[in-house]
Order: sequence, then structure tokens, then C-alpha cells
Amino acid sequence: MKDFTGPQKSARAPKAPAPHNLPAPGAFLAKSRGRNGGVVKPNERTQLLSRIPVLSELRAGQLRDLSQRTRIQWVEAKEELFAEGDAGATAYAIVSGKLEVSRDTETGRRLVIDVLGPGEFFGEIAMLAPSGRSASVTAVERSQLLAIDHRDLTAVLRSEPEVALALLRHLAMRLIALTDQATEIANLSLRLRLARKIARLARTFGDERAEGLWLPLQLSQEDWSEFVGVTREAINKQFRAWSEEGLLRVDSDGLMILDRARFAELGNCAPL
Repeated sequence: MKDFTGPQKSARAPKAPAPHNLPAPGAFLAKSRGRNGGVVKPNERTQLLSRIPVLSELRAGQLRDLSQRTRIQWVEAKEELFAEGDAGATAYAIVSGKLEVSRDTETGRRLVIDVLGPGEFFGEIAMLAPSGRSASVTAVERSQLLAIDHRDLTAVLRSEPEVALALLRHLAMRLIALTDQATEIANLSLRLRLARKIARLARTFGDERAEGLWLPLQLSQEDWSEFVGVTREAINKQFRAWSEEGLLRVDSDGLMILDRARFAELGNCAPL
């Protein structure tokens, strides 16, 4: 019987006066090259930081100052960036690639919370909570990050109330998303919650093709089962049913949503 779930696991303004009194960069001085020699230019770092909602309130000079204190970090596919419970002193912005956020349940199962892509910001919770990292983060594919030391980010929060408020809004939205996810797992059928999960990912990572909407995520059946809290067999059965209905095709390197209107209707969500 054909496996419809993809590859198996092996055993993302005006000038300002000097604003922040940020600490000396020290070990976090910006490096221009990653491990493969790829370059992220200083102005590109500033532009990336300006697109992060939490930091968008900063003035141009402040963003440049902060960007000079970032460092480039590469994470290989399937490599764990940090684990749930680890001490955390760094936040990250994704330059390229995709990373998976997960937690372990009380029963020992792993629950995938989200997949993050370019321009997204994460890792700030451990700076505010003494209990360590609230989740594990693993690269889905080779990913390039900008790392921001907690001393630099804390200095920004202390001196810029608007940025602190933006961070609170960011955390509130994340809490709402987690609450919605828990509600879906408790109350919705597998068919409905899996359709909604795929639709959300397609809005973030989807690529328009003549054949349909392409979702370039190389996730195994174990990954998909951890996304929605069911067995791999249940995921395989559902993908096979959708394939037979002409809704979706599963390839080794992603998913193709063949009938976008029907699939959005199936998930009871906005058009794709």
C-alpha cells in the first residue's frame, strides 16, 4: 500500500540620536558570513529586524544599532536549535529556511505546535520566564538565523515602552493560537483539524502553481501525526482518502492542494 505521508524521519525612516545605551556587543558582534560563506549585509539585517512586528516601533538608527549586535547562525536540517527546558539567553529572527516548534506531552507524546519561516521571531519567552525554553525548536531544512543576545533585547524593552507593548501583543496572539489549537484537538474531527493545519501552513508557505497550491514542507507521517495528536496510521488513511477524492496529492517533498476551493470549504476556513 502506498504511503501518502511523505518521507520518514531518520532513527524561517529618519535618523535617530543614540538611543539605547545598549551593552557592548562583545561576543555578539555581527559576523558577515555564515558557515557556508553566505552573506547577510548590514542593511539586510536592519531590514529584516524592521519587518518583525515586535521591533517595528524602533527608529532607523536604533534598528541599525541593534542589527550590528546580531550574529549569523546556521542550523542544519533535523538539527535541534534548543530543547524544551533549556536555559535561554538568545532570541532569533529567521533569514531563510523553516523551523518546527514542539513540546512533549505528559503522556510522552511529542506535539508539534507550529512551523516558522523567514521573517518570524522566536525565543524571547525564555528571556522573560526563569523556567527556561517553553518548547523545542528543530530545523525542518537548513536554516539561517539572526541571533539577538538577551542583554541587547532587554535594553531595548527597558528604554522603549512601545516595543515592550508590542512584545506583549505578540505573546498574547501566540497564547490565543495555542488555545485555539488545544480546543481543536479536544473538539474537532481529525479530518477538520488536519485540513485547517494544512490551510494555515499553505497561507504561510504556499507557492502558486498551475496544478494548484504547492506546500513545500518535507514532513514525515510522524510529523503530521504530532501536528494533530493522532497516530501515523490515521494520518496515512486521511491523506489516502483526500488523494482518492482529488483534493490533495502527497509527494516526497511536499503537498499539492489540487482543489483549493473544496479544501478551504472542508476546513471551514477562508479561501486559499
